[in-house]
Amino acid sequence: MPPAPPAPYRDDLGQAHARIERLEEELREERAKTAGLASASASERDAAYAGARPPRVKPVALFAAIGVVASAFFAFHAARHNPKAILLLSVDSVMNNVETYRGEHIKVEGDVVPRQTVVREVPCETRLEIERGGLRMPVLYEACVLPDLYADRSEVVVDGALASDGLFHAKKLAVRVPSY
Repeated sequence: MPPAPPAPYRDDLGQAHARIERLEEELREERAKTAGLASASASERDAAYAGARPPRVKPVALFAAIGVVASAFFAFHAARHNPKAILLLSVDSVMNNVETYRGEHIKVEGDVVPRQTVVREVPCETRLEIERGGLRMPVLYEACVLPDLYADRSEVVVDGALASDGLFHAKKLAVRVPSY
């Protein structure tokens, strides 16, 4: 059993408890004054506060809370109905797994094969081939205007789907700018 604290320490502790009780009584009296219960006994005041209404929520806080809940609801709803993530793959990965990616919306990166780009104005389309890892993939880009940086051997990313005939139908074509 630990030894008893010295007498001055016990006195200080007793004084602290007495001060806390006085402060709590003052707080109860101040609350009672604001509620019109100044003349009531301590037990009546405590009973009155037990059934007191909580403080009013400010309209700004209420609107902020409603806004947060509504935003969370709409974000969740939008995320649920968003199409799945679009994969960025290289030509060799797609050509080695044609059945896996056939009909899927994907992005494919590769290098433009030299002298294989044919632009037709009627119908407006561009046919090209891209390669990576020794494998080539034919691409039908559904536009007749190419990006400014497009050139043979440039690295491009095509966005679209691989058709059953093995032709990649691209809705978008972007040229990757080399970093130095």
